[in-house]
Amino acid sequence: LLFNNGLSSSSKALEYSINESSMTASEIWSYANGNMSTMSMGDAKRMPNGNTLVTFSTNGVIQEVGSSGTMLREISWGMGSAVGYANRVRDLYSIPPEYDFYPHK
Repeated sequence: LLFNNGLSSSSKALEYSINESSMTASEIWSYANGNMSTMSMGDAKRMPNGNTLVTFSTNGVIQEVGSSGTMLREISWGMGSAVGYANRVRDLYSIPPEYDFYPHK
């Protein structure tokens, strides 16, 4: 799963299946939001529920996309603002598991 910033076209999230024996790659999923193009820092992350978090960084837009390519939700800061990379968390007050170095028992 990767994000193509698409400097000469629309940005998009792409997923490829790699066949190591034949040394080929086949596109198996993609998502683009119209003509939206981000200059840098775009990101795509697959979440545990199968949805994909797509960040159009320099557009200030983060979208959650279902496996069928349907946008499920969007948050936007508007043009002129930028967002780095995003992680979806359960709530604002929990420590994400990958950062909880001292789990509470």
